Formats: sequence, C-alpha cells, structure tokens
Amino acid sequence: MMEPLWERLLVAAVGPILTAALALFVINWVTARAQRRRESSEIREQLAAELTDCGNTLYFGLQSFWRTAKDVRLADRATDPQLEKARLKLEDLYQKHRAAGKVIEQRLRIYYRDPAPAQNWHSAMSLLSARNFLLVEGNEESRGEIRRRNSGMLESGLSEEQLQNPTLIMSSYRRKLEDAVQSLWICKVDRRGKHMSKLPAESLDEYQRVND
Repeated sequence: MMEPLWERLLVAAVGPILTAALALFVINWVTARAQRRRESSEIREQLAAELTDCGNTLYFGLQSFWRTAKDVRLADRATDPQLEKARLKLEDLYQKHRAAGKVIEQRLRIYYRDPAPAQNWHSAMSLLSARNFLLVEGNEESRGEIRRRNSGMLESGLSEEQLQNPTLIMSSYRRKLEDAVQSLWICKVDRRGKHMSKLPAESLDEYQRVND
C-alpha cells in the first residue's frame, strides 16, 4: 500500500534537512577536534620554550659564575670584592628566573592533571637553587641546611649526600629538564584546568606548603 501523500512530502522535506544537520554536526566536531589539537600543540610548544629558556639561562649563569669564582676559596666567595660584580649579576639572575620558574610551575599544574610535568620542572629548579646557594655559602652548617631543604623526591630528587657533588647536580638538572619537556607531550593537556577546582583542600594546602 502506498504511503499517504502528506507522509511522502514530509519525508521528502525532512530527509535533506536531517542530512544537512548531520553533515554540519560532523564538520563542526572535526573542526573543533582539530582546533583543540592545535591549541594543545601550541601550549606544549610555548611551555617547552619557556622551560628551556628559564632553566638554561640560569644554568649557564651559574656555570659562568663558577668559572669566575673557582680559584677563590669557598669561605671567601661571599665577601671577596673581586667577585662583587659577578655575585650581584648572579643574584639578580637567580631571583628573576626563580620567580619565573614558579609561574611556569603553576601553569604546568593548571594545564596538566598528571603531576609529572610540574614535578619534573620543580626538581630541575630545585637542583639549580641548590647549586646557586652552594656556590657562595661557605658555612658548613648553612650548606647542610641548603642540602637538606633541596633533597628528596619532591625536591631535587637527590639525597643530601648526593647534593655534595656539583657535577651530579648539574647533570641531574639536564636530565630533569629533558624529562619535563618530554612529559609535556606524553601527558594530556587540560586547557581549561578543570581538575584544579576538584582538588581536595588538603592537597591544595600540601601544594602551598611544598612551594613556599
């Protein structure tokens, strides 16, 4: 039996509309997915550039100071007038890039639910921080406190004893920086940072304590 005329007309009218709507949905979905991938790629590339620039600028600054000060007794480096210019330059460099490093770390925690990128970067900066103060501090008690503060898996990743080895500190920094950059691509980007609002209060308190 042939369908009523009104039904055939309805099908003829609605069919193209549904087809067009479905095609539009698919196009929008594909476009949005491609846009998200582009945005994630841009975030990764920008963060990788910032990590590398911030970390390596401080790294080479520390190496430059070491070459200038290596013939000066450790006990005299904080007061030797011949090192004053180099000390002031390093202090300014350290303060600037340490602050920038904190900002980068917070952005990593916003963009990544996985803690690996932020933790790798935190460890890299902890290693440079230890190296910075150990280059100038001559008091052994103070040096011990510097090593204690920067030791452990949540900080440099090295033990207090290992932090007595400058070569190990700097080689560990290079590995941690590489790990941090690689983890940007291994871990998924959360562009909206939605996971931040879901962290329990105790986790936020612990994060603040570790980063004070």
